Amino acid sequence: MKIPKKVLICGREFTVKINKKQSGGSFTYDGCEIIVGGRYPHDMPNIFLHEVIEAVFAERGMRYKLYNDSNNQDYQFAFKHTEYENAVTDIVVAL
Repeated sequence: MKIPKKVLICGREFTVKINKKQSGGSFTYDGCEIIVGGRYPHDMPNIFLHEVIEAVFAERGMRYKLYNDSNNQDYQFAFKHTEYENAVTDIVVAL
């Protein structure tokens, strides 16, 4: 899979950057940026897709932080099937 340089997420253009020193991924709202870790190239498509989906869910208000700490494992996702269908449309547009 070729990782694009830009994606459209819920009407906002996000720049996609590869960080060859990083193994995970992240996204920011302020900079409209997705970082894909490129340390292990075979993982890049999964990381990219993970960040796009999470950004769509967050943008749609479907992602919640359970605790106020820096552990990313504390996010919870909650939505109805209709919201999921709308999010899938956003994911397709992003890709």
